[in-house]
Amino acid sequence: MLFARALCVTIAVLVVSGCHSSKFQRNEGAPGVADYRLVVVGDFPPRDADTPKAGRATMQDATAAGQRFAVMLEEELRLHGVRGVIRRGAPEPGALLVEGEVTGYDPGNALLRGAVGFGLGGADFEATLRLVDADSRKLVGTIAIDKQSFPVAGLAGALHNVDILIRTAAERAAMEVAIAQGTLKRGQVPAGKVRRPVGCGRGGPGCGPDD
Repeated sequence: MLFARALCVTIAVLVVSGCHSSKFQRNEGAPGVADYRLVVVGDFPPRDADTPKAGRATMQDATAAGQRFAVMLEEELRLHGVRGVIRRGAPEPGALLVEGEVTGYDPGNALLRGAVGFGLGGADFEATLRLVDADSRKLVGTIAIDKQSFPVAGLAGALHNVDILIRTAAERAAMEVAIAQGTLKRGQVPAGKVRRPVGCGRGGPGCGPDD
Protein backbone atom coordinates (compact mmCIF):
# COMPACT_ATOMS: atom_id res chain seq x y z
CA MET A 1 0.00 0.00 0.00
CA LEU A 2 2.79 2.41 0.92
CA PHE A 3 4.64 1.50 -2.27
CA ALA A 4 1.52 2.13 -4.35
CA ARG A 5 1.02 5.55 -2.75
CA ALA A 6 4.65 6.46 -3.27
CA LEU A 7 4.41 5.40 -6.92
CA CYS A 8 1.31 7.55 -7.42
CA VAL A 9 3.03 10.57 -5.89
CA THR A 10 6.07 10.02 -8.10
CA ILE A 11 3.94 9.81 -11.22
CA ALA A 12 2.02 12.95 -10.24
CA VAL A 13 5.26 14.87 -9.77
CA LEU A 14 6.54 13.65 -13.12
CA VAL A 15 3.36 14.69 -14.89
CA VAL A 16 3.48 18.18 -13.39
CA SER A 17 7.16 18.56 -14.19
CA GLY A 18 6.64 17.37 -17.77
CA CYS A 19 5.62 20.81 -19.00
CA HIS A 20 7.67 23.93 -18.38
CA SER A 21 6.79 27.39 -19.62
CA SER A 22 8.02 30.78 -18.55
CA LYS A 23 5.93 33.89 -18.12
CA PHE A 24 6.33 36.85 -20.43
CA GLN A 25 9.49 38.72 -19.52
CA ARG A 26 9.24 42.39 -20.47
CA ASN A 27 12.38 44.20 -21.56
CA GLU A 28 13.20 47.19 -19.35
CA GLY A 29 12.10 50.45 -20.96
CA ALA A 30 10.41 48.78 -23.93
CA PRO A 31 6.95 49.78 -25.19
CA GLY A 32 4.02 47.96 -23.60
CA VAL A 33 2.35 45.13 -25.49
CA ALA A 34 -0.96 46.99 -25.12
CA ASP A 35 0.42 49.83 -27.29
CA TYR A 36 0.11 47.79 -30.48
CA ARG A 37 -2.94 47.28 -32.67
CA LEU A 38 -1.21 45.09 -35.24
CA VAL A 39 0.41 41.78 -34.32
CA VAL A 40 2.41 39.93 -36.96
CA VAL A 41 3.47 36.34 -36.37
CA GLY A 42 6.84 35.75 -37.99
CA ASP A 43 8.95 32.65 -38.50
CA PHE A 44 10.25 30.07 -36.03
CA PRO A 45 13.18 28.28 -37.67
CA PRO A 46 15.32 25.72 -35.82
CA ARG A 47 17.95 27.40 -33.66
CA ASP A 48 20.83 25.20 -34.78
CA ALA A 49 21.83 21.68 -35.77
CA ASP A 50 21.21 20.45 -32.20
CA THR A 51 17.50 21.37 -32.29
CA PRO A 52 16.39 17.89 -33.46
CA LYS A 53 16.95 15.63 -30.48
CA ALA A 54 17.80 11.97 -29.86
CA GLY A 55 18.35 11.22 -33.54
CA ARG A 56 14.60 10.80 -34.08
CA ALA A 57 14.16 13.92 -36.20
CA THR A 58 15.89 15.92 -38.90
CA MET A 59 16.36 19.65 -39.45
CA GLN A 60 13.58 19.42 -42.02
CA ASP A 61 11.28 17.97 -39.36
CA ALA A 62 12.17 20.76 -36.93
CA THR A 63 11.62 23.37 -39.64
CA ALA A 64 8.18 21.96 -40.40
CA ALA A 65 7.37 21.96 -36.67
CA GLY A 66 8.26 25.65 -36.47
CA GLN A 67 5.96 26.40 -39.38
CA ARG A 68 3.08 24.52 -37.73
CA PHE A 69 3.73 26.37 -34.49
CA ALA A 70 3.53 29.75 -36.25
CA VAL A 71 0.21 28.86 -37.88
CA MET A 72 -1.22 27.63 -34.58
CA LEU A 73 0.08 30.70 -32.74
CA GLU A 74 -1.73 33.03 -35.13
CA GLU A 75 -4.95 31.11 -34.49
CA GLU A 76 -4.47 30.99 -30.71
CA LEU A 77 -3.76 34.72 -30.46
CA ARG A 78 -7.24 35.32 -31.90
CA LEU A 79 -8.86 32.70 -29.67
CA HIS A 80 -7.22 34.25 -26.61
CA GLY A 81 -8.72 37.65 -27.41
CA VAL A 82 -5.55 39.54 -28.29
CA ARG A 83 -6.64 42.99 -29.51
CA GLY A 84 -5.97 44.35 -32.95
CA VAL A 85 -5.28 42.87 -36.36
CA ILE A 86 -3.42 39.56 -36.20
CA ARG A 87 -1.77 38.09 -39.23
CA ARG A 88 1.06 35.88 -40.34
CA GLY A 89 3.90 37.18 -42.49
CA ALA A 90 6.71 39.69 -42.77
CA PRO A 91 7.17 42.65 -40.39
CA GLU A 92 4.92 45.65 -41.06
CA PRO A 93 5.19 49.29 -39.92
CA GLY A 94 3.71 49.82 -36.47
CA ALA A 95 3.44 46.12 -35.74
CA LEU A 96 4.38 44.00 -32.78
CA LEU A 97 6.36 41.19 -34.36
CA VAL A 98 6.23 37.80 -32.64
CA GLU A 99 9.11 35.67 -33.87
CA GLY A 100 11.74 33.31 -32.51
CA GLU A 101 13.27 29.87 -32.85
CA VAL A 102 12.45 26.26 -32.19
CA THR A 103 15.11 25.32 -29.65
CA GLY A 104 14.21 21.66 -29.18
CA TYR A 105 12.22 19.10 -31.17
CA ASP A 106 11.75 15.39 -30.61
CA PRO A 107 8.71 13.44 -31.88
CA GLY A 108 9.57 10.64 -29.47
CA ASN A 109 8.36 7.06 -29.81
CA ALA A 110 4.70 6.30 -29.12
CA LEU A 111 5.32 2.59 -28.53
CA LEU A 112 7.91 3.27 -25.84
CA ARG A 113 5.75 5.95 -24.22
CA GLY A 114 2.76 3.64 -24.09
CA ALA A 115 4.56 0.44 -23.03
CA VAL A 116 7.19 1.77 -20.62
CA GLY A 117 6.64 5.45 -19.81
CA PHE A 118 8.83 7.26 -17.29
CA GLY A 119 10.25 9.47 -20.02
CA LEU A 120 11.26 6.71 -22.43
CA GLY A 121 10.14 7.62 -25.94
CA GLY A 122 9.05 11.03 -24.68
CA ALA A 123 8.18 13.78 -27.15
CA ASP A 124 9.50 17.31 -26.67
CA PHE A 125 8.89 20.75 -28.17
CA GLU A 126 10.77 23.85 -27.06
CA ALA A 127 10.64 27.36 -28.47
CA THR A 128 11.82 30.84 -27.59
CA LEU A 129 9.59 33.74 -28.62
CA ARG A 130 10.71 37.32 -29.04
CA LEU A 131 8.21 40.17 -29.12
CA VAL A 132 9.84 42.92 -31.18
CA ASP A 133 8.85 46.44 -32.21
CA ALA A 134 8.80 46.14 -36.01
CA ASP A 135 9.85 49.78 -36.54
CA SER A 136 12.78 50.08 -34.14
CA ARG A 137 13.58 46.34 -33.86
CA LYS A 138 13.71 46.91 -30.12
CA LEU A 139 12.99 43.87 -28.01
CA VAL A 140 9.71 44.24 -26.12
CA GLY A 141 9.90 40.94 -24.25
CA THR A 142 10.47 37.20 -24.42
CA ILE A 143 8.60 33.97 -23.69
CA ALA A 144 10.27 30.56 -23.33
CA ILE A 145 8.18 27.45 -23.90
CA ASP A 146 9.13 23.85 -23.07
CA LYS A 147 6.49 21.15 -23.50
CA GLN A 148 7.12 17.45 -22.87
CA SER A 149 4.84 14.44 -23.20
CA PHE A 150 3.34 12.71 -20.18
CA PRO A 151 5.95 10.44 -18.54
CA VAL A 152 3.32 7.83 -17.65
CA ALA A 153 2.76 4.63 -19.62
CA GLY A 154 -0.50 3.60 -21.24
CA LEU A 155 -2.78 5.05 -23.87
CA ALA A 156 -2.58 8.61 -22.49
CA GLY A 157 1.20 8.63 -22.78
CA ALA A 158 1.20 7.02 -26.22
CA LEU A 159 -1.27 9.52 -27.64
CA HIS A 160 0.41 12.57 -26.08
CA ASN A 161 2.42 13.27 -29.21
CA VAL A 162 4.50 16.19 -30.41
CA ASP A 163 1.63 17.74 -32.40
CA ILE A 164 -0.33 18.10 -29.17
CA LEU A 165 2.74 19.67 -27.57
CA ILE A 166 3.03 22.20 -30.42
CA ARG A 167 -0.61 23.16 -29.97
CA THR A 168 -0.30 23.54 -26.19
CA ALA A 169 2.88 25.57 -26.70
CA ALA A 170 0.97 27.93 -29.02
CA GLU A 171 -1.84 28.18 -26.46
CA ARG A 172 0.56 29.05 -23.67
CA ALA A 173 2.40 31.63 -25.76
CA ALA A 174 -0.88 33.26 -26.84
CA MET A 175 -2.06 33.34 -23.22
CA GLU A 176 1.11 35.15 -22.14
CA VAL A 177 0.71 37.73 -24.92
CA ALA A 178 -2.93 38.31 -23.97
CA ILE A 179 -2.01 38.71 -20.30
CA ALA A 180 0.80 41.13 -21.17
CA GLN A 181 -1.65 43.10 -23.31
CA GLY A 182 -4.13 43.26 -20.44
CA THR A 183 -6.96 41.53 -22.29
CA LEU A 184 -6.78 38.38 -20.15
CA LYS A 185 -6.15 37.70 -16.49
CA ARG A 186 -3.98 34.83 -15.36
CA GLY A 187 -6.15 31.81 -14.67
CA GLN A 188 -9.02 33.17 -16.76
CA VAL A 189 -10.39 31.08 -19.62
CA PRO A 190 -10.57 33.23 -22.78
CA ALA A 191 -14.00 33.52 -24.35
CA GLY A 192 -12.68 32.09 -27.61
CA LYS A 193 -11.70 28.86 -25.85
CA VAL A 194 -15.02 28.26 -24.08
CA ARG A 195 -16.95 25.45 -25.72
CA ARG A 196 -20.69 25.84 -25.94
CA PRO A 197 -22.74 22.95 -24.49
CA VAL A 198 -23.65 20.15 -26.89
CA GLY A 199 -27.07 20.75 -28.46
CA CYS A 200 -26.83 24.53 -28.66
CA GLY A 201 -27.10 24.58 -32.43
CA ARG A 202 -30.80 25.45 -32.09
CA GLY A 203 -30.47 27.57 -28.99
CA GLY A 204 -32.11 26.80 -25.68
CA PRO A 205 -31.38 27.22 -21.97
CA GLY A 206 -27.72 27.87 -21.25
CA CYS A 207 -26.92 28.55 -24.89
CA GLY A 208 -27.47 32.30 -25.12
CA PRO A 209 -24.75 34.93 -24.68
CA ASP A 210 -26.35 36.13 -21.44
CA ASP A 211 -26.83 32.68 -19.88
